Amino acid sequence: MSPSLPPLQATIIGFGMAGRGLHGNLISLSSKIMLRSLLIPSYANKTQHYESELASFCQKMQIPREAIAIYQSYAELLEDRDAIDLIVVATPNDSHLSYAKRAFQDGFNVVVDKPVANNLEEWHELSQLIKQRERETSGLKRLPLLSVFHNRRLDGDFLTVCQILEQQRLGTLMHMELSWQKSRPTKDWKRVPVEQGGGRFFDLGVHMLDQVLELLCRRMDYSVKSVYCDMKFDEYDSEISTICHLKFERAESEVPEHEVSRAKEVSVLIDTSTLPTIEKPRFLLVGTKGTYVKYGVDPQEKCLFAGNIHSAIEPDELHGTLVTVDKQNPEKVATLNGKWLNYYDNIADAIRDESVRPIVEMKTMDPLMRIMDGAVRSARSGKVVTEM
Repeated sequence: MSPSLPPLQATIIGFGMAGRGLHGNLISLSSKIMLRSLLIPSYANKTQHYESELASFCQKMQIPREAIAIYQSYAELLEDRDAIDLIVVATPNDSHLSYAKRAFQDGFNVVVDKPVANNLEEWHELSQLIKQRERETSGLKRLPLLSVFHNRRLDGDFLTVCQILEQQRLGTLMHMELSWQKSRPTKDWKRVPVEQGGGRFFDLGVHMLDQVLELLCRRMDYSVKSVYCDMKFDEYDSEISTICHLKFERAESEVPEHEVSRAKEVSVLIDTSTLPTIEKPRFLLVGTKGTYVKYGVDPQEKCLFAGNIHSAIEPDELHGTLVTVDKQNPEKVATLNGKWLNYYDNIADAIRDESVRPIVEMKTMDPLMRIMDGAVRSARSGKVVTEM
C-alpha cells in the first residue's frame, strides 16, 4: 500500500467512554485513519457537557476542535455519506445491532464495538443481512467491511499465552482459567437483563470467551462440547457475577496417537465474579508438562486513557510464572507488548485491499454468539447445555 494515500475518514457513533477513550484515541493515533466526525444524538440536550469532553479530547490528541464535525441524527450523517469511509458504532450495547445493520445496509464500512449482538436472535438478524447482501451482489461487487472491536485479542498477556502454547512449553494443554475481577457495574445500560446485553458477562466475559475461542477453536481445531454457567443477579435482574464452565473437544479421528500437543478434551473456566476480595490469576493454564500463571490486567487501556499508550509496558513483577512438573527453577515469562495500535491500521488496510483480512472476521462471531446464548440458557435453567 502506498504511503502517500491520504488517511481514511472515520465517524464515531457515540462519545462515551468507548467512543472517546478507546475508539477516538486509537483512531487518532493511526496514520491510516483520521477522526472526521461524531454522531451524538443527545448533543443538543447536553451541548456544554459534550463540548467540554470534546475540548479535552482534542487537546490531549492534539486535534483542532473545528476539524471534528458533529451530527445529531443518522439522517444528517447520511447527507455527508460520500465523505465518510468508516463508521464506528460505540454506543451502549442495546443499540449496537440497529446502528450496525443500518450503516452496513447503507453501504458503509463498519466497526461495531463488542458484543456484536445482545442475543442469538439479534445475531441471526445481522448474519441474515450479510448473507442477503452477498446474494444481491453475486460476487460481482465487494461488500463493505464489517468487523467487531475485539481488541483483547491484541492484549500482551494473551499474545504471551498464545506464544507459550505454540512453543508447546506446557506439553498437552488440559485446563485453562481466565478471571477478571472488577467492581459491580453502575452504568444504567449495563444494569439490564443479560438477555438484553447487560451485566458483566456481556461486558468482560465476552472478551475472555473470544480469547478462548481464538486459542482453542481457531488455532487448535477444537469445538465446544458443553457449557454450564452460574450467574448471580441483582434486584434489577442484571447479572453481576458469572462463573462459566466449558468443555472443548476434538473428534477422535482428528487426534493422531503420536500427537502429544493436543488433548481430546480441554476444560475451561471463565470467572467474572465480583465476590472475591483477593485477586485471582488473569490466566491459569495447566498442561502435562507444566503450569503457567499470570496476574494483572493488560496495561494498554489505562495508558491509552492517560494519553500515552506507548508506555504500556508491563512491569517485571507482573510477568507470568511457568513451573514445570518437576517444580524446579520456576521461570518468569516476560509479557509481550500489546498491539492495540494495530487494530485500526489493519481495518484501513482491509478497506483498501480486499486481500487483507481484518483481525476480527465476522465468521468468528457465530460460535461466540451461540456459546454466549448457551451460557445464558444454562444460567436460567441451572442445567448443562450441549446444543448450541
